[in-house]
Amino acid sequence: NFSTATTFTATASGAATFTFSQAVQGQVIDLIITGNFALTFAESGSTFNKVGSTTYDGSSTNLIQIICTDDSSGAKIYHYSIATYTASQPQ
Repeated sequence: NFSTATTFTATASGAATFTFSQAVQGQVIDLIITGNFALTFAESGSTFNKVGSTTYDGSSTNLIQIICTDDSSGAKIYHYSIATYTASQPQ
């Protein structure tokens, strides 16, 4: 539910489906996810577009950023990007 938070964390213990709701145009959420299992995004009638070429790597910690670019009822459009990361200090 996009209205409850802007950052969500999860450790997948099996294949997982993230069902979205309550998104409004321009809203961004972050998913911080680990776990070497398949992930799926879902919301009836919505479109999910991947930005960039990085794919989910369950052996690392992933930051998935998702923006809602169209909040039309029954036909929302989301764009998402994926990046793996490790803790470090800026150089």
